[in-house]
Amino acid sequence: MKKIKQTSLLLVISTALLITVVLLVINYARSADAVVQPPEELTIKTTVDGNSLSWKDVDYATSYRVYRRGLDGSWEQIAVLPSSKQSYADLEAPKSICQYGVKAYHKSFFTAGVLSEMSNLVSAGSDDLELEVPGIEAERTASGIRITWTQVDYATSYRLYSRTAGGGWSLIKAFGAKQFSYEGDYESDDTEYAVRSCSTLTGETKLSGYSKAVRPQ
Repeated sequence: MKKIKQTSLLLVISTALLITVVLLVINYARSADAVVQPPEELTIKTTVDGNSLSWKDVDYATSYRVYRRGLDGSWEQIAVLPSSKQSYADLEAPKSICQYGVKAYHKSFFTAGVLSEMSNLVSAGSDDLELEVPGIEAERTASGIRITWTQVDYATSYRLYSRTAGGGWSLIKAFGAKQFSYEGDYESDDTEYAVRSCSTLTGETKLSGYSKAVRPQ
Protein backbone atom coordinates (compact mmCIF):
# COMPACT_ATOMS: atom_id res chain seq x y z
CA MET A 1 0.00 0.00 0.00
CA LYS A 2 2.87 2.32 0.86
CA LYS A 3 4.50 1.66 -2.52
CA ILE A 4 1.23 2.47 -4.31
CA LYS A 5 0.99 5.78 -2.45
CA GLN A 6 4.58 6.64 -3.38
CA THR A 7 3.90 5.81 -7.02
CA SER A 8 0.77 7.95 -7.02
CA LEU A 9 2.67 10.83 -5.44
CA LEU A 10 5.42 10.58 -8.05
CA LEU A 11 2.81 10.53 -10.80
CA VAL A 12 1.16 13.67 -9.40
CA ILE A 13 4.51 15.45 -9.13
CA SER A 14 5.53 14.40 -12.65
CA THR A 15 2.22 15.56 -14.07
CA ALA A 16 2.51 18.90 -12.29
CA LEU A 17 6.05 19.38 -13.61
CA LEU A 18 4.94 18.52 -17.14
CA ILE A 19 2.06 20.99 -16.98
CA THR A 20 4.43 23.68 -15.66
CA VAL A 21 6.89 23.09 -18.50
CA VAL A 22 4.13 23.18 -21.11
CA LEU A 23 2.75 26.43 -19.66
CA LEU A 24 6.22 27.98 -19.66
CA VAL A 25 6.73 27.01 -23.30
CA ILE A 26 3.32 28.41 -24.28
CA ASN A 27 3.99 31.66 -22.43
CA TYR A 28 7.38 31.94 -24.13
CA ALA A 29 5.79 31.46 -27.53
CA ARG A 30 3.08 34.02 -26.78
CA SER A 31 5.58 36.55 -25.48
CA ALA A 32 7.72 36.09 -28.60
CA ASP A 33 4.71 36.70 -30.80
CA ALA A 34 3.91 39.86 -28.87
CA VAL A 35 7.37 41.41 -28.85
CA VAL A 36 9.04 40.48 -32.15
CA GLN A 37 10.50 43.81 -33.22
CA PRO A 38 11.66 45.13 -36.60
CA PRO A 39 15.39 44.85 -37.25
CA GLU A 40 17.39 47.93 -36.28
CA GLU A 41 20.42 49.69 -37.75
CA LEU A 42 20.00 48.37 -41.28
CA THR A 43 23.00 49.57 -43.29
CA ILE A 44 24.06 49.25 -46.90
CA LYS A 45 27.41 49.10 -48.67
CA THR A 46 27.54 49.31 -52.45
CA THR A 47 30.29 47.50 -54.36
CA VAL A 48 30.92 46.63 -57.99
CA ASP A 49 29.24 43.26 -57.36
CA GLY A 50 26.03 44.59 -55.82
CA ASN A 51 24.62 45.90 -52.54
CA SER A 52 25.53 44.39 -49.16
CA LEU A 53 23.07 44.76 -46.27
CA SER A 54 23.53 44.16 -42.54
CA TRP A 55 21.36 44.66 -39.45
CA LYS A 56 21.18 43.90 -35.72
CA ASP A 57 19.91 40.58 -34.39
CA VAL A 58 16.28 40.52 -33.22
CA ASP A 59 15.14 38.62 -30.12
CA TYR A 60 12.77 35.72 -30.90
CA ALA A 61 13.31 36.00 -34.67
CA THR A 62 13.32 32.62 -36.40
CA SER A 63 14.07 34.09 -39.83
CA TYR A 64 14.40 37.37 -41.75
CA ARG A 65 12.71 38.63 -44.92
CA VAL A 66 14.62 41.04 -47.18
CA TYR A 67 12.67 43.42 -49.44
CA ARG A 68 13.61 45.69 -52.34
CA ARG A 69 11.76 48.26 -54.44
CA GLY A 70 12.88 50.22 -57.44
CA LEU A 71 11.56 51.12 -60.88
CA ASP A 72 7.87 50.37 -60.26
CA GLY A 73 7.92 51.63 -56.65
CA SER A 74 6.45 48.49 -55.05
CA TRP A 75 8.10 46.14 -52.54
CA GLU A 76 9.39 42.74 -53.65
CA GLN A 77 10.62 40.04 -51.25
CA ILE A 78 14.04 38.98 -52.53
CA ALA A 79 15.34 36.70 -49.77
CA VAL A 80 14.38 34.61 -46.73
CA LEU A 81 17.26 34.04 -44.31
CA PRO A 82 17.72 31.97 -41.14
CA SER A 83 17.89 33.83 -37.83
CA SER A 84 21.63 33.13 -37.64
CA LYS A 85 22.24 35.52 -40.57
CA GLN A 86 22.03 39.27 -40.19
CA SER A 87 23.48 40.17 -43.56
CA TYR A 88 22.64 39.74 -47.23
CA ALA A 89 24.41 40.49 -50.51
CA ASP A 90 22.09 41.48 -53.34
CA LEU A 91 24.13 40.43 -56.36
CA GLU A 92 21.18 41.06 -58.70
CA ALA A 93 20.66 44.65 -57.61
CA PRO A 94 19.44 46.95 -60.38
CA LYS A 95 21.96 49.48 -61.63
CA SER A 96 19.43 52.26 -61.05
CA ILE A 97 17.99 53.64 -57.81
CA CYS A 98 16.57 51.10 -55.35
CA GLN A 99 15.63 50.85 -51.68
CA TYR A 100 15.78 48.05 -49.10
CA GLY A 101 14.03 47.03 -45.90
CA VAL A 102 14.09 43.94 -43.65
CA LYS A 103 11.41 42.30 -41.49
CA ALA A 104 11.88 39.81 -38.65
CA TYR A 105 9.70 36.69 -38.59
CA HIS A 106 8.82 34.48 -35.62
CA LYS A 107 7.17 31.09 -35.79
CA SER A 108 6.87 28.40 -33.13
CA PHE A 109 5.18 25.04 -32.68
CA PHE A 110 2.28 26.82 -30.98
CA THR A 111 1.77 29.74 -33.34
CA ALA A 112 1.10 30.36 -37.02
CA GLY A 113 3.82 33.01 -37.32
CA VAL A 114 4.26 36.74 -36.81
CA LEU A 115 5.97 39.23 -39.12
CA SER A 116 7.42 42.42 -37.68
CA GLU A 117 7.08 45.90 -39.10
CA MET A 118 9.65 47.05 -41.66
CA SER A 119 13.11 48.09 -40.49
CA ASN A 120 14.59 51.47 -41.26
CA LEU A 121 15.06 51.89 -45.01
CA VAL A 122 18.33 52.25 -46.91
CA SER A 123 18.87 53.33 -50.50
CA ALA A 124 21.37 52.76 -53.28
CA GLY A 125 21.92 54.65 -56.50
CA SER A 126 21.90 58.29 -57.48
CA ASP A 127 20.23 60.92 -55.29
CA ASP A 128 19.58 62.97 -58.42
CA LEU A 129 16.05 61.74 -59.07
CA GLU A 130 13.60 63.77 -61.13
CA LEU A 131 10.12 62.35 -61.29
CA GLU A 132 7.95 62.70 -64.35
CA VAL A 133 4.56 64.37 -64.10
CA PRO A 134 1.75 61.78 -64.42
CA GLY A 135 -0.81 61.93 -67.17
CA ILE A 136 -4.35 62.37 -65.85
CA GLU A 137 -7.93 61.92 -67.03
CA ALA A 138 -11.28 62.58 -65.37
CA GLU A 139 -14.86 61.55 -66.15
CA ARG A 140 -18.32 61.72 -64.68
CA THR A 141 -19.91 58.42 -63.63
CA ALA A 142 -23.38 57.40 -62.50
CA SER A 143 -22.27 57.59 -58.86
CA GLY A 144 -19.89 60.56 -59.01
CA ILE A 145 -16.46 60.97 -60.63
CA ARG A 146 -13.53 58.79 -61.64
CA ILE A 147 -9.94 60.06 -61.87
CA THR A 148 -7.17 57.98 -63.45
CA TRP A 149 -3.45 58.66 -63.92
CA THR A 150 -0.44 57.04 -65.54
CA GLN A 151 2.34 55.15 -63.79
CA VAL A 152 5.63 56.99 -63.30
CA ASP A 153 9.01 55.25 -62.98
CA TYR A 154 10.41 55.22 -59.41
CA ALA A 155 7.20 56.61 -57.89
CA THR A 156 6.40 55.02 -54.53
CA SER A 157 3.07 56.84 -54.18
CA TYR A 158 0.78 59.34 -55.87
CA ARG A 159 -1.01 62.37 -54.42
CA LEU A 160 -4.35 63.57 -55.72
CA TYR A 161 -5.42 67.20 -55.30
CA SER A 162 -8.50 69.29 -55.95
CA ARG A 163 -9.29 72.99 -56.14
CA THR A 164 -12.08 75.29 -57.10
CA ALA A 165 -11.03 77.13 -60.26
CA GLY A 166 -8.70 79.95 -59.28
CA GLY A 167 -8.06 78.60 -55.75
CA GLY A 168 -5.14 76.69 -54.23
CA TRP A 169 -4.64 72.94 -54.39
CA SER A 170 -5.84 70.76 -51.46
CA LEU A 171 -4.69 67.18 -50.95
CA ILE A 172 -7.52 64.66 -51.27
CA LYS A 173 -5.61 61.45 -50.64
CA ALA A 174 -2.27 59.68 -51.11
CA PHE A 175 -2.23 56.38 -53.03
CA GLY A 176 0.19 53.46 -53.19
CA ALA A 177 2.63 52.68 -55.98
CA LYS A 178 0.17 50.32 -57.67
CA GLN A 179 -2.95 52.51 -57.44
CA PHE A 180 -3.83 54.58 -60.47
CA SER A 181 -7.47 55.58 -59.99
CA TYR A 182 -9.86 57.32 -57.63
CA GLU A 183 -13.66 57.35 -57.42
CA GLY A 184 -15.53 59.89 -55.36
CA ASP A 185 -18.48 62.22 -55.12
CA TYR A 186 -19.15 64.91 -57.69
CA GLU A 187 -18.36 68.33 -56.19
CA SER A 188 -19.17 71.03 -58.76
CA ASP A 189 -18.57 72.09 -62.34
CA ASP A 190 -15.79 74.41 -61.10
CA THR A 191 -13.80 71.71 -59.28
CA GLU A 192 -10.50 70.75 -60.89
CA TYR A 193 -8.18 67.83 -60.13
CA ALA A 194 -4.46 67.20 -60.49
CA VAL A 195 -2.01 64.50 -59.40
CA ARG A 196 1.69 64.41 -58.45
CA SER A 197 4.05 61.45 -58.34
CA CYS A 198 6.05 60.96 -55.13
CA SER A 199 9.18 58.93 -54.33
CA THR A 200 11.09 58.10 -51.15
CA LEU A 201 13.61 55.79 -52.83
CA THR A 202 16.54 58.11 -52.16
CA GLY A 203 15.69 58.44 -48.46
CA GLU A 204 14.05 61.83 -49.03
CA THR A 205 10.53 62.65 -50.17
CA LYS A 206 10.61 63.94 -53.73
CA LEU A 207 7.59 65.20 -55.64
CA SER A 208 6.96 65.85 -59.30
CA GLY A 209 5.20 68.94 -60.52
CA TYR A 210 1.41 69.02 -60.74
CA SER A 211 -0.22 67.33 -63.68
CA LYS A 212 -2.49 69.35 -65.90
CA ALA A 213 -5.73 70.36 -64.22
CA VAL A 214 -8.81 68.41 -65.36
CA ARG A 215 -12.54 68.62 -64.78
CA PRO A 216 -14.79 65.54 -64.97
CA GLN A 217 -17.01 65.71 -68.05
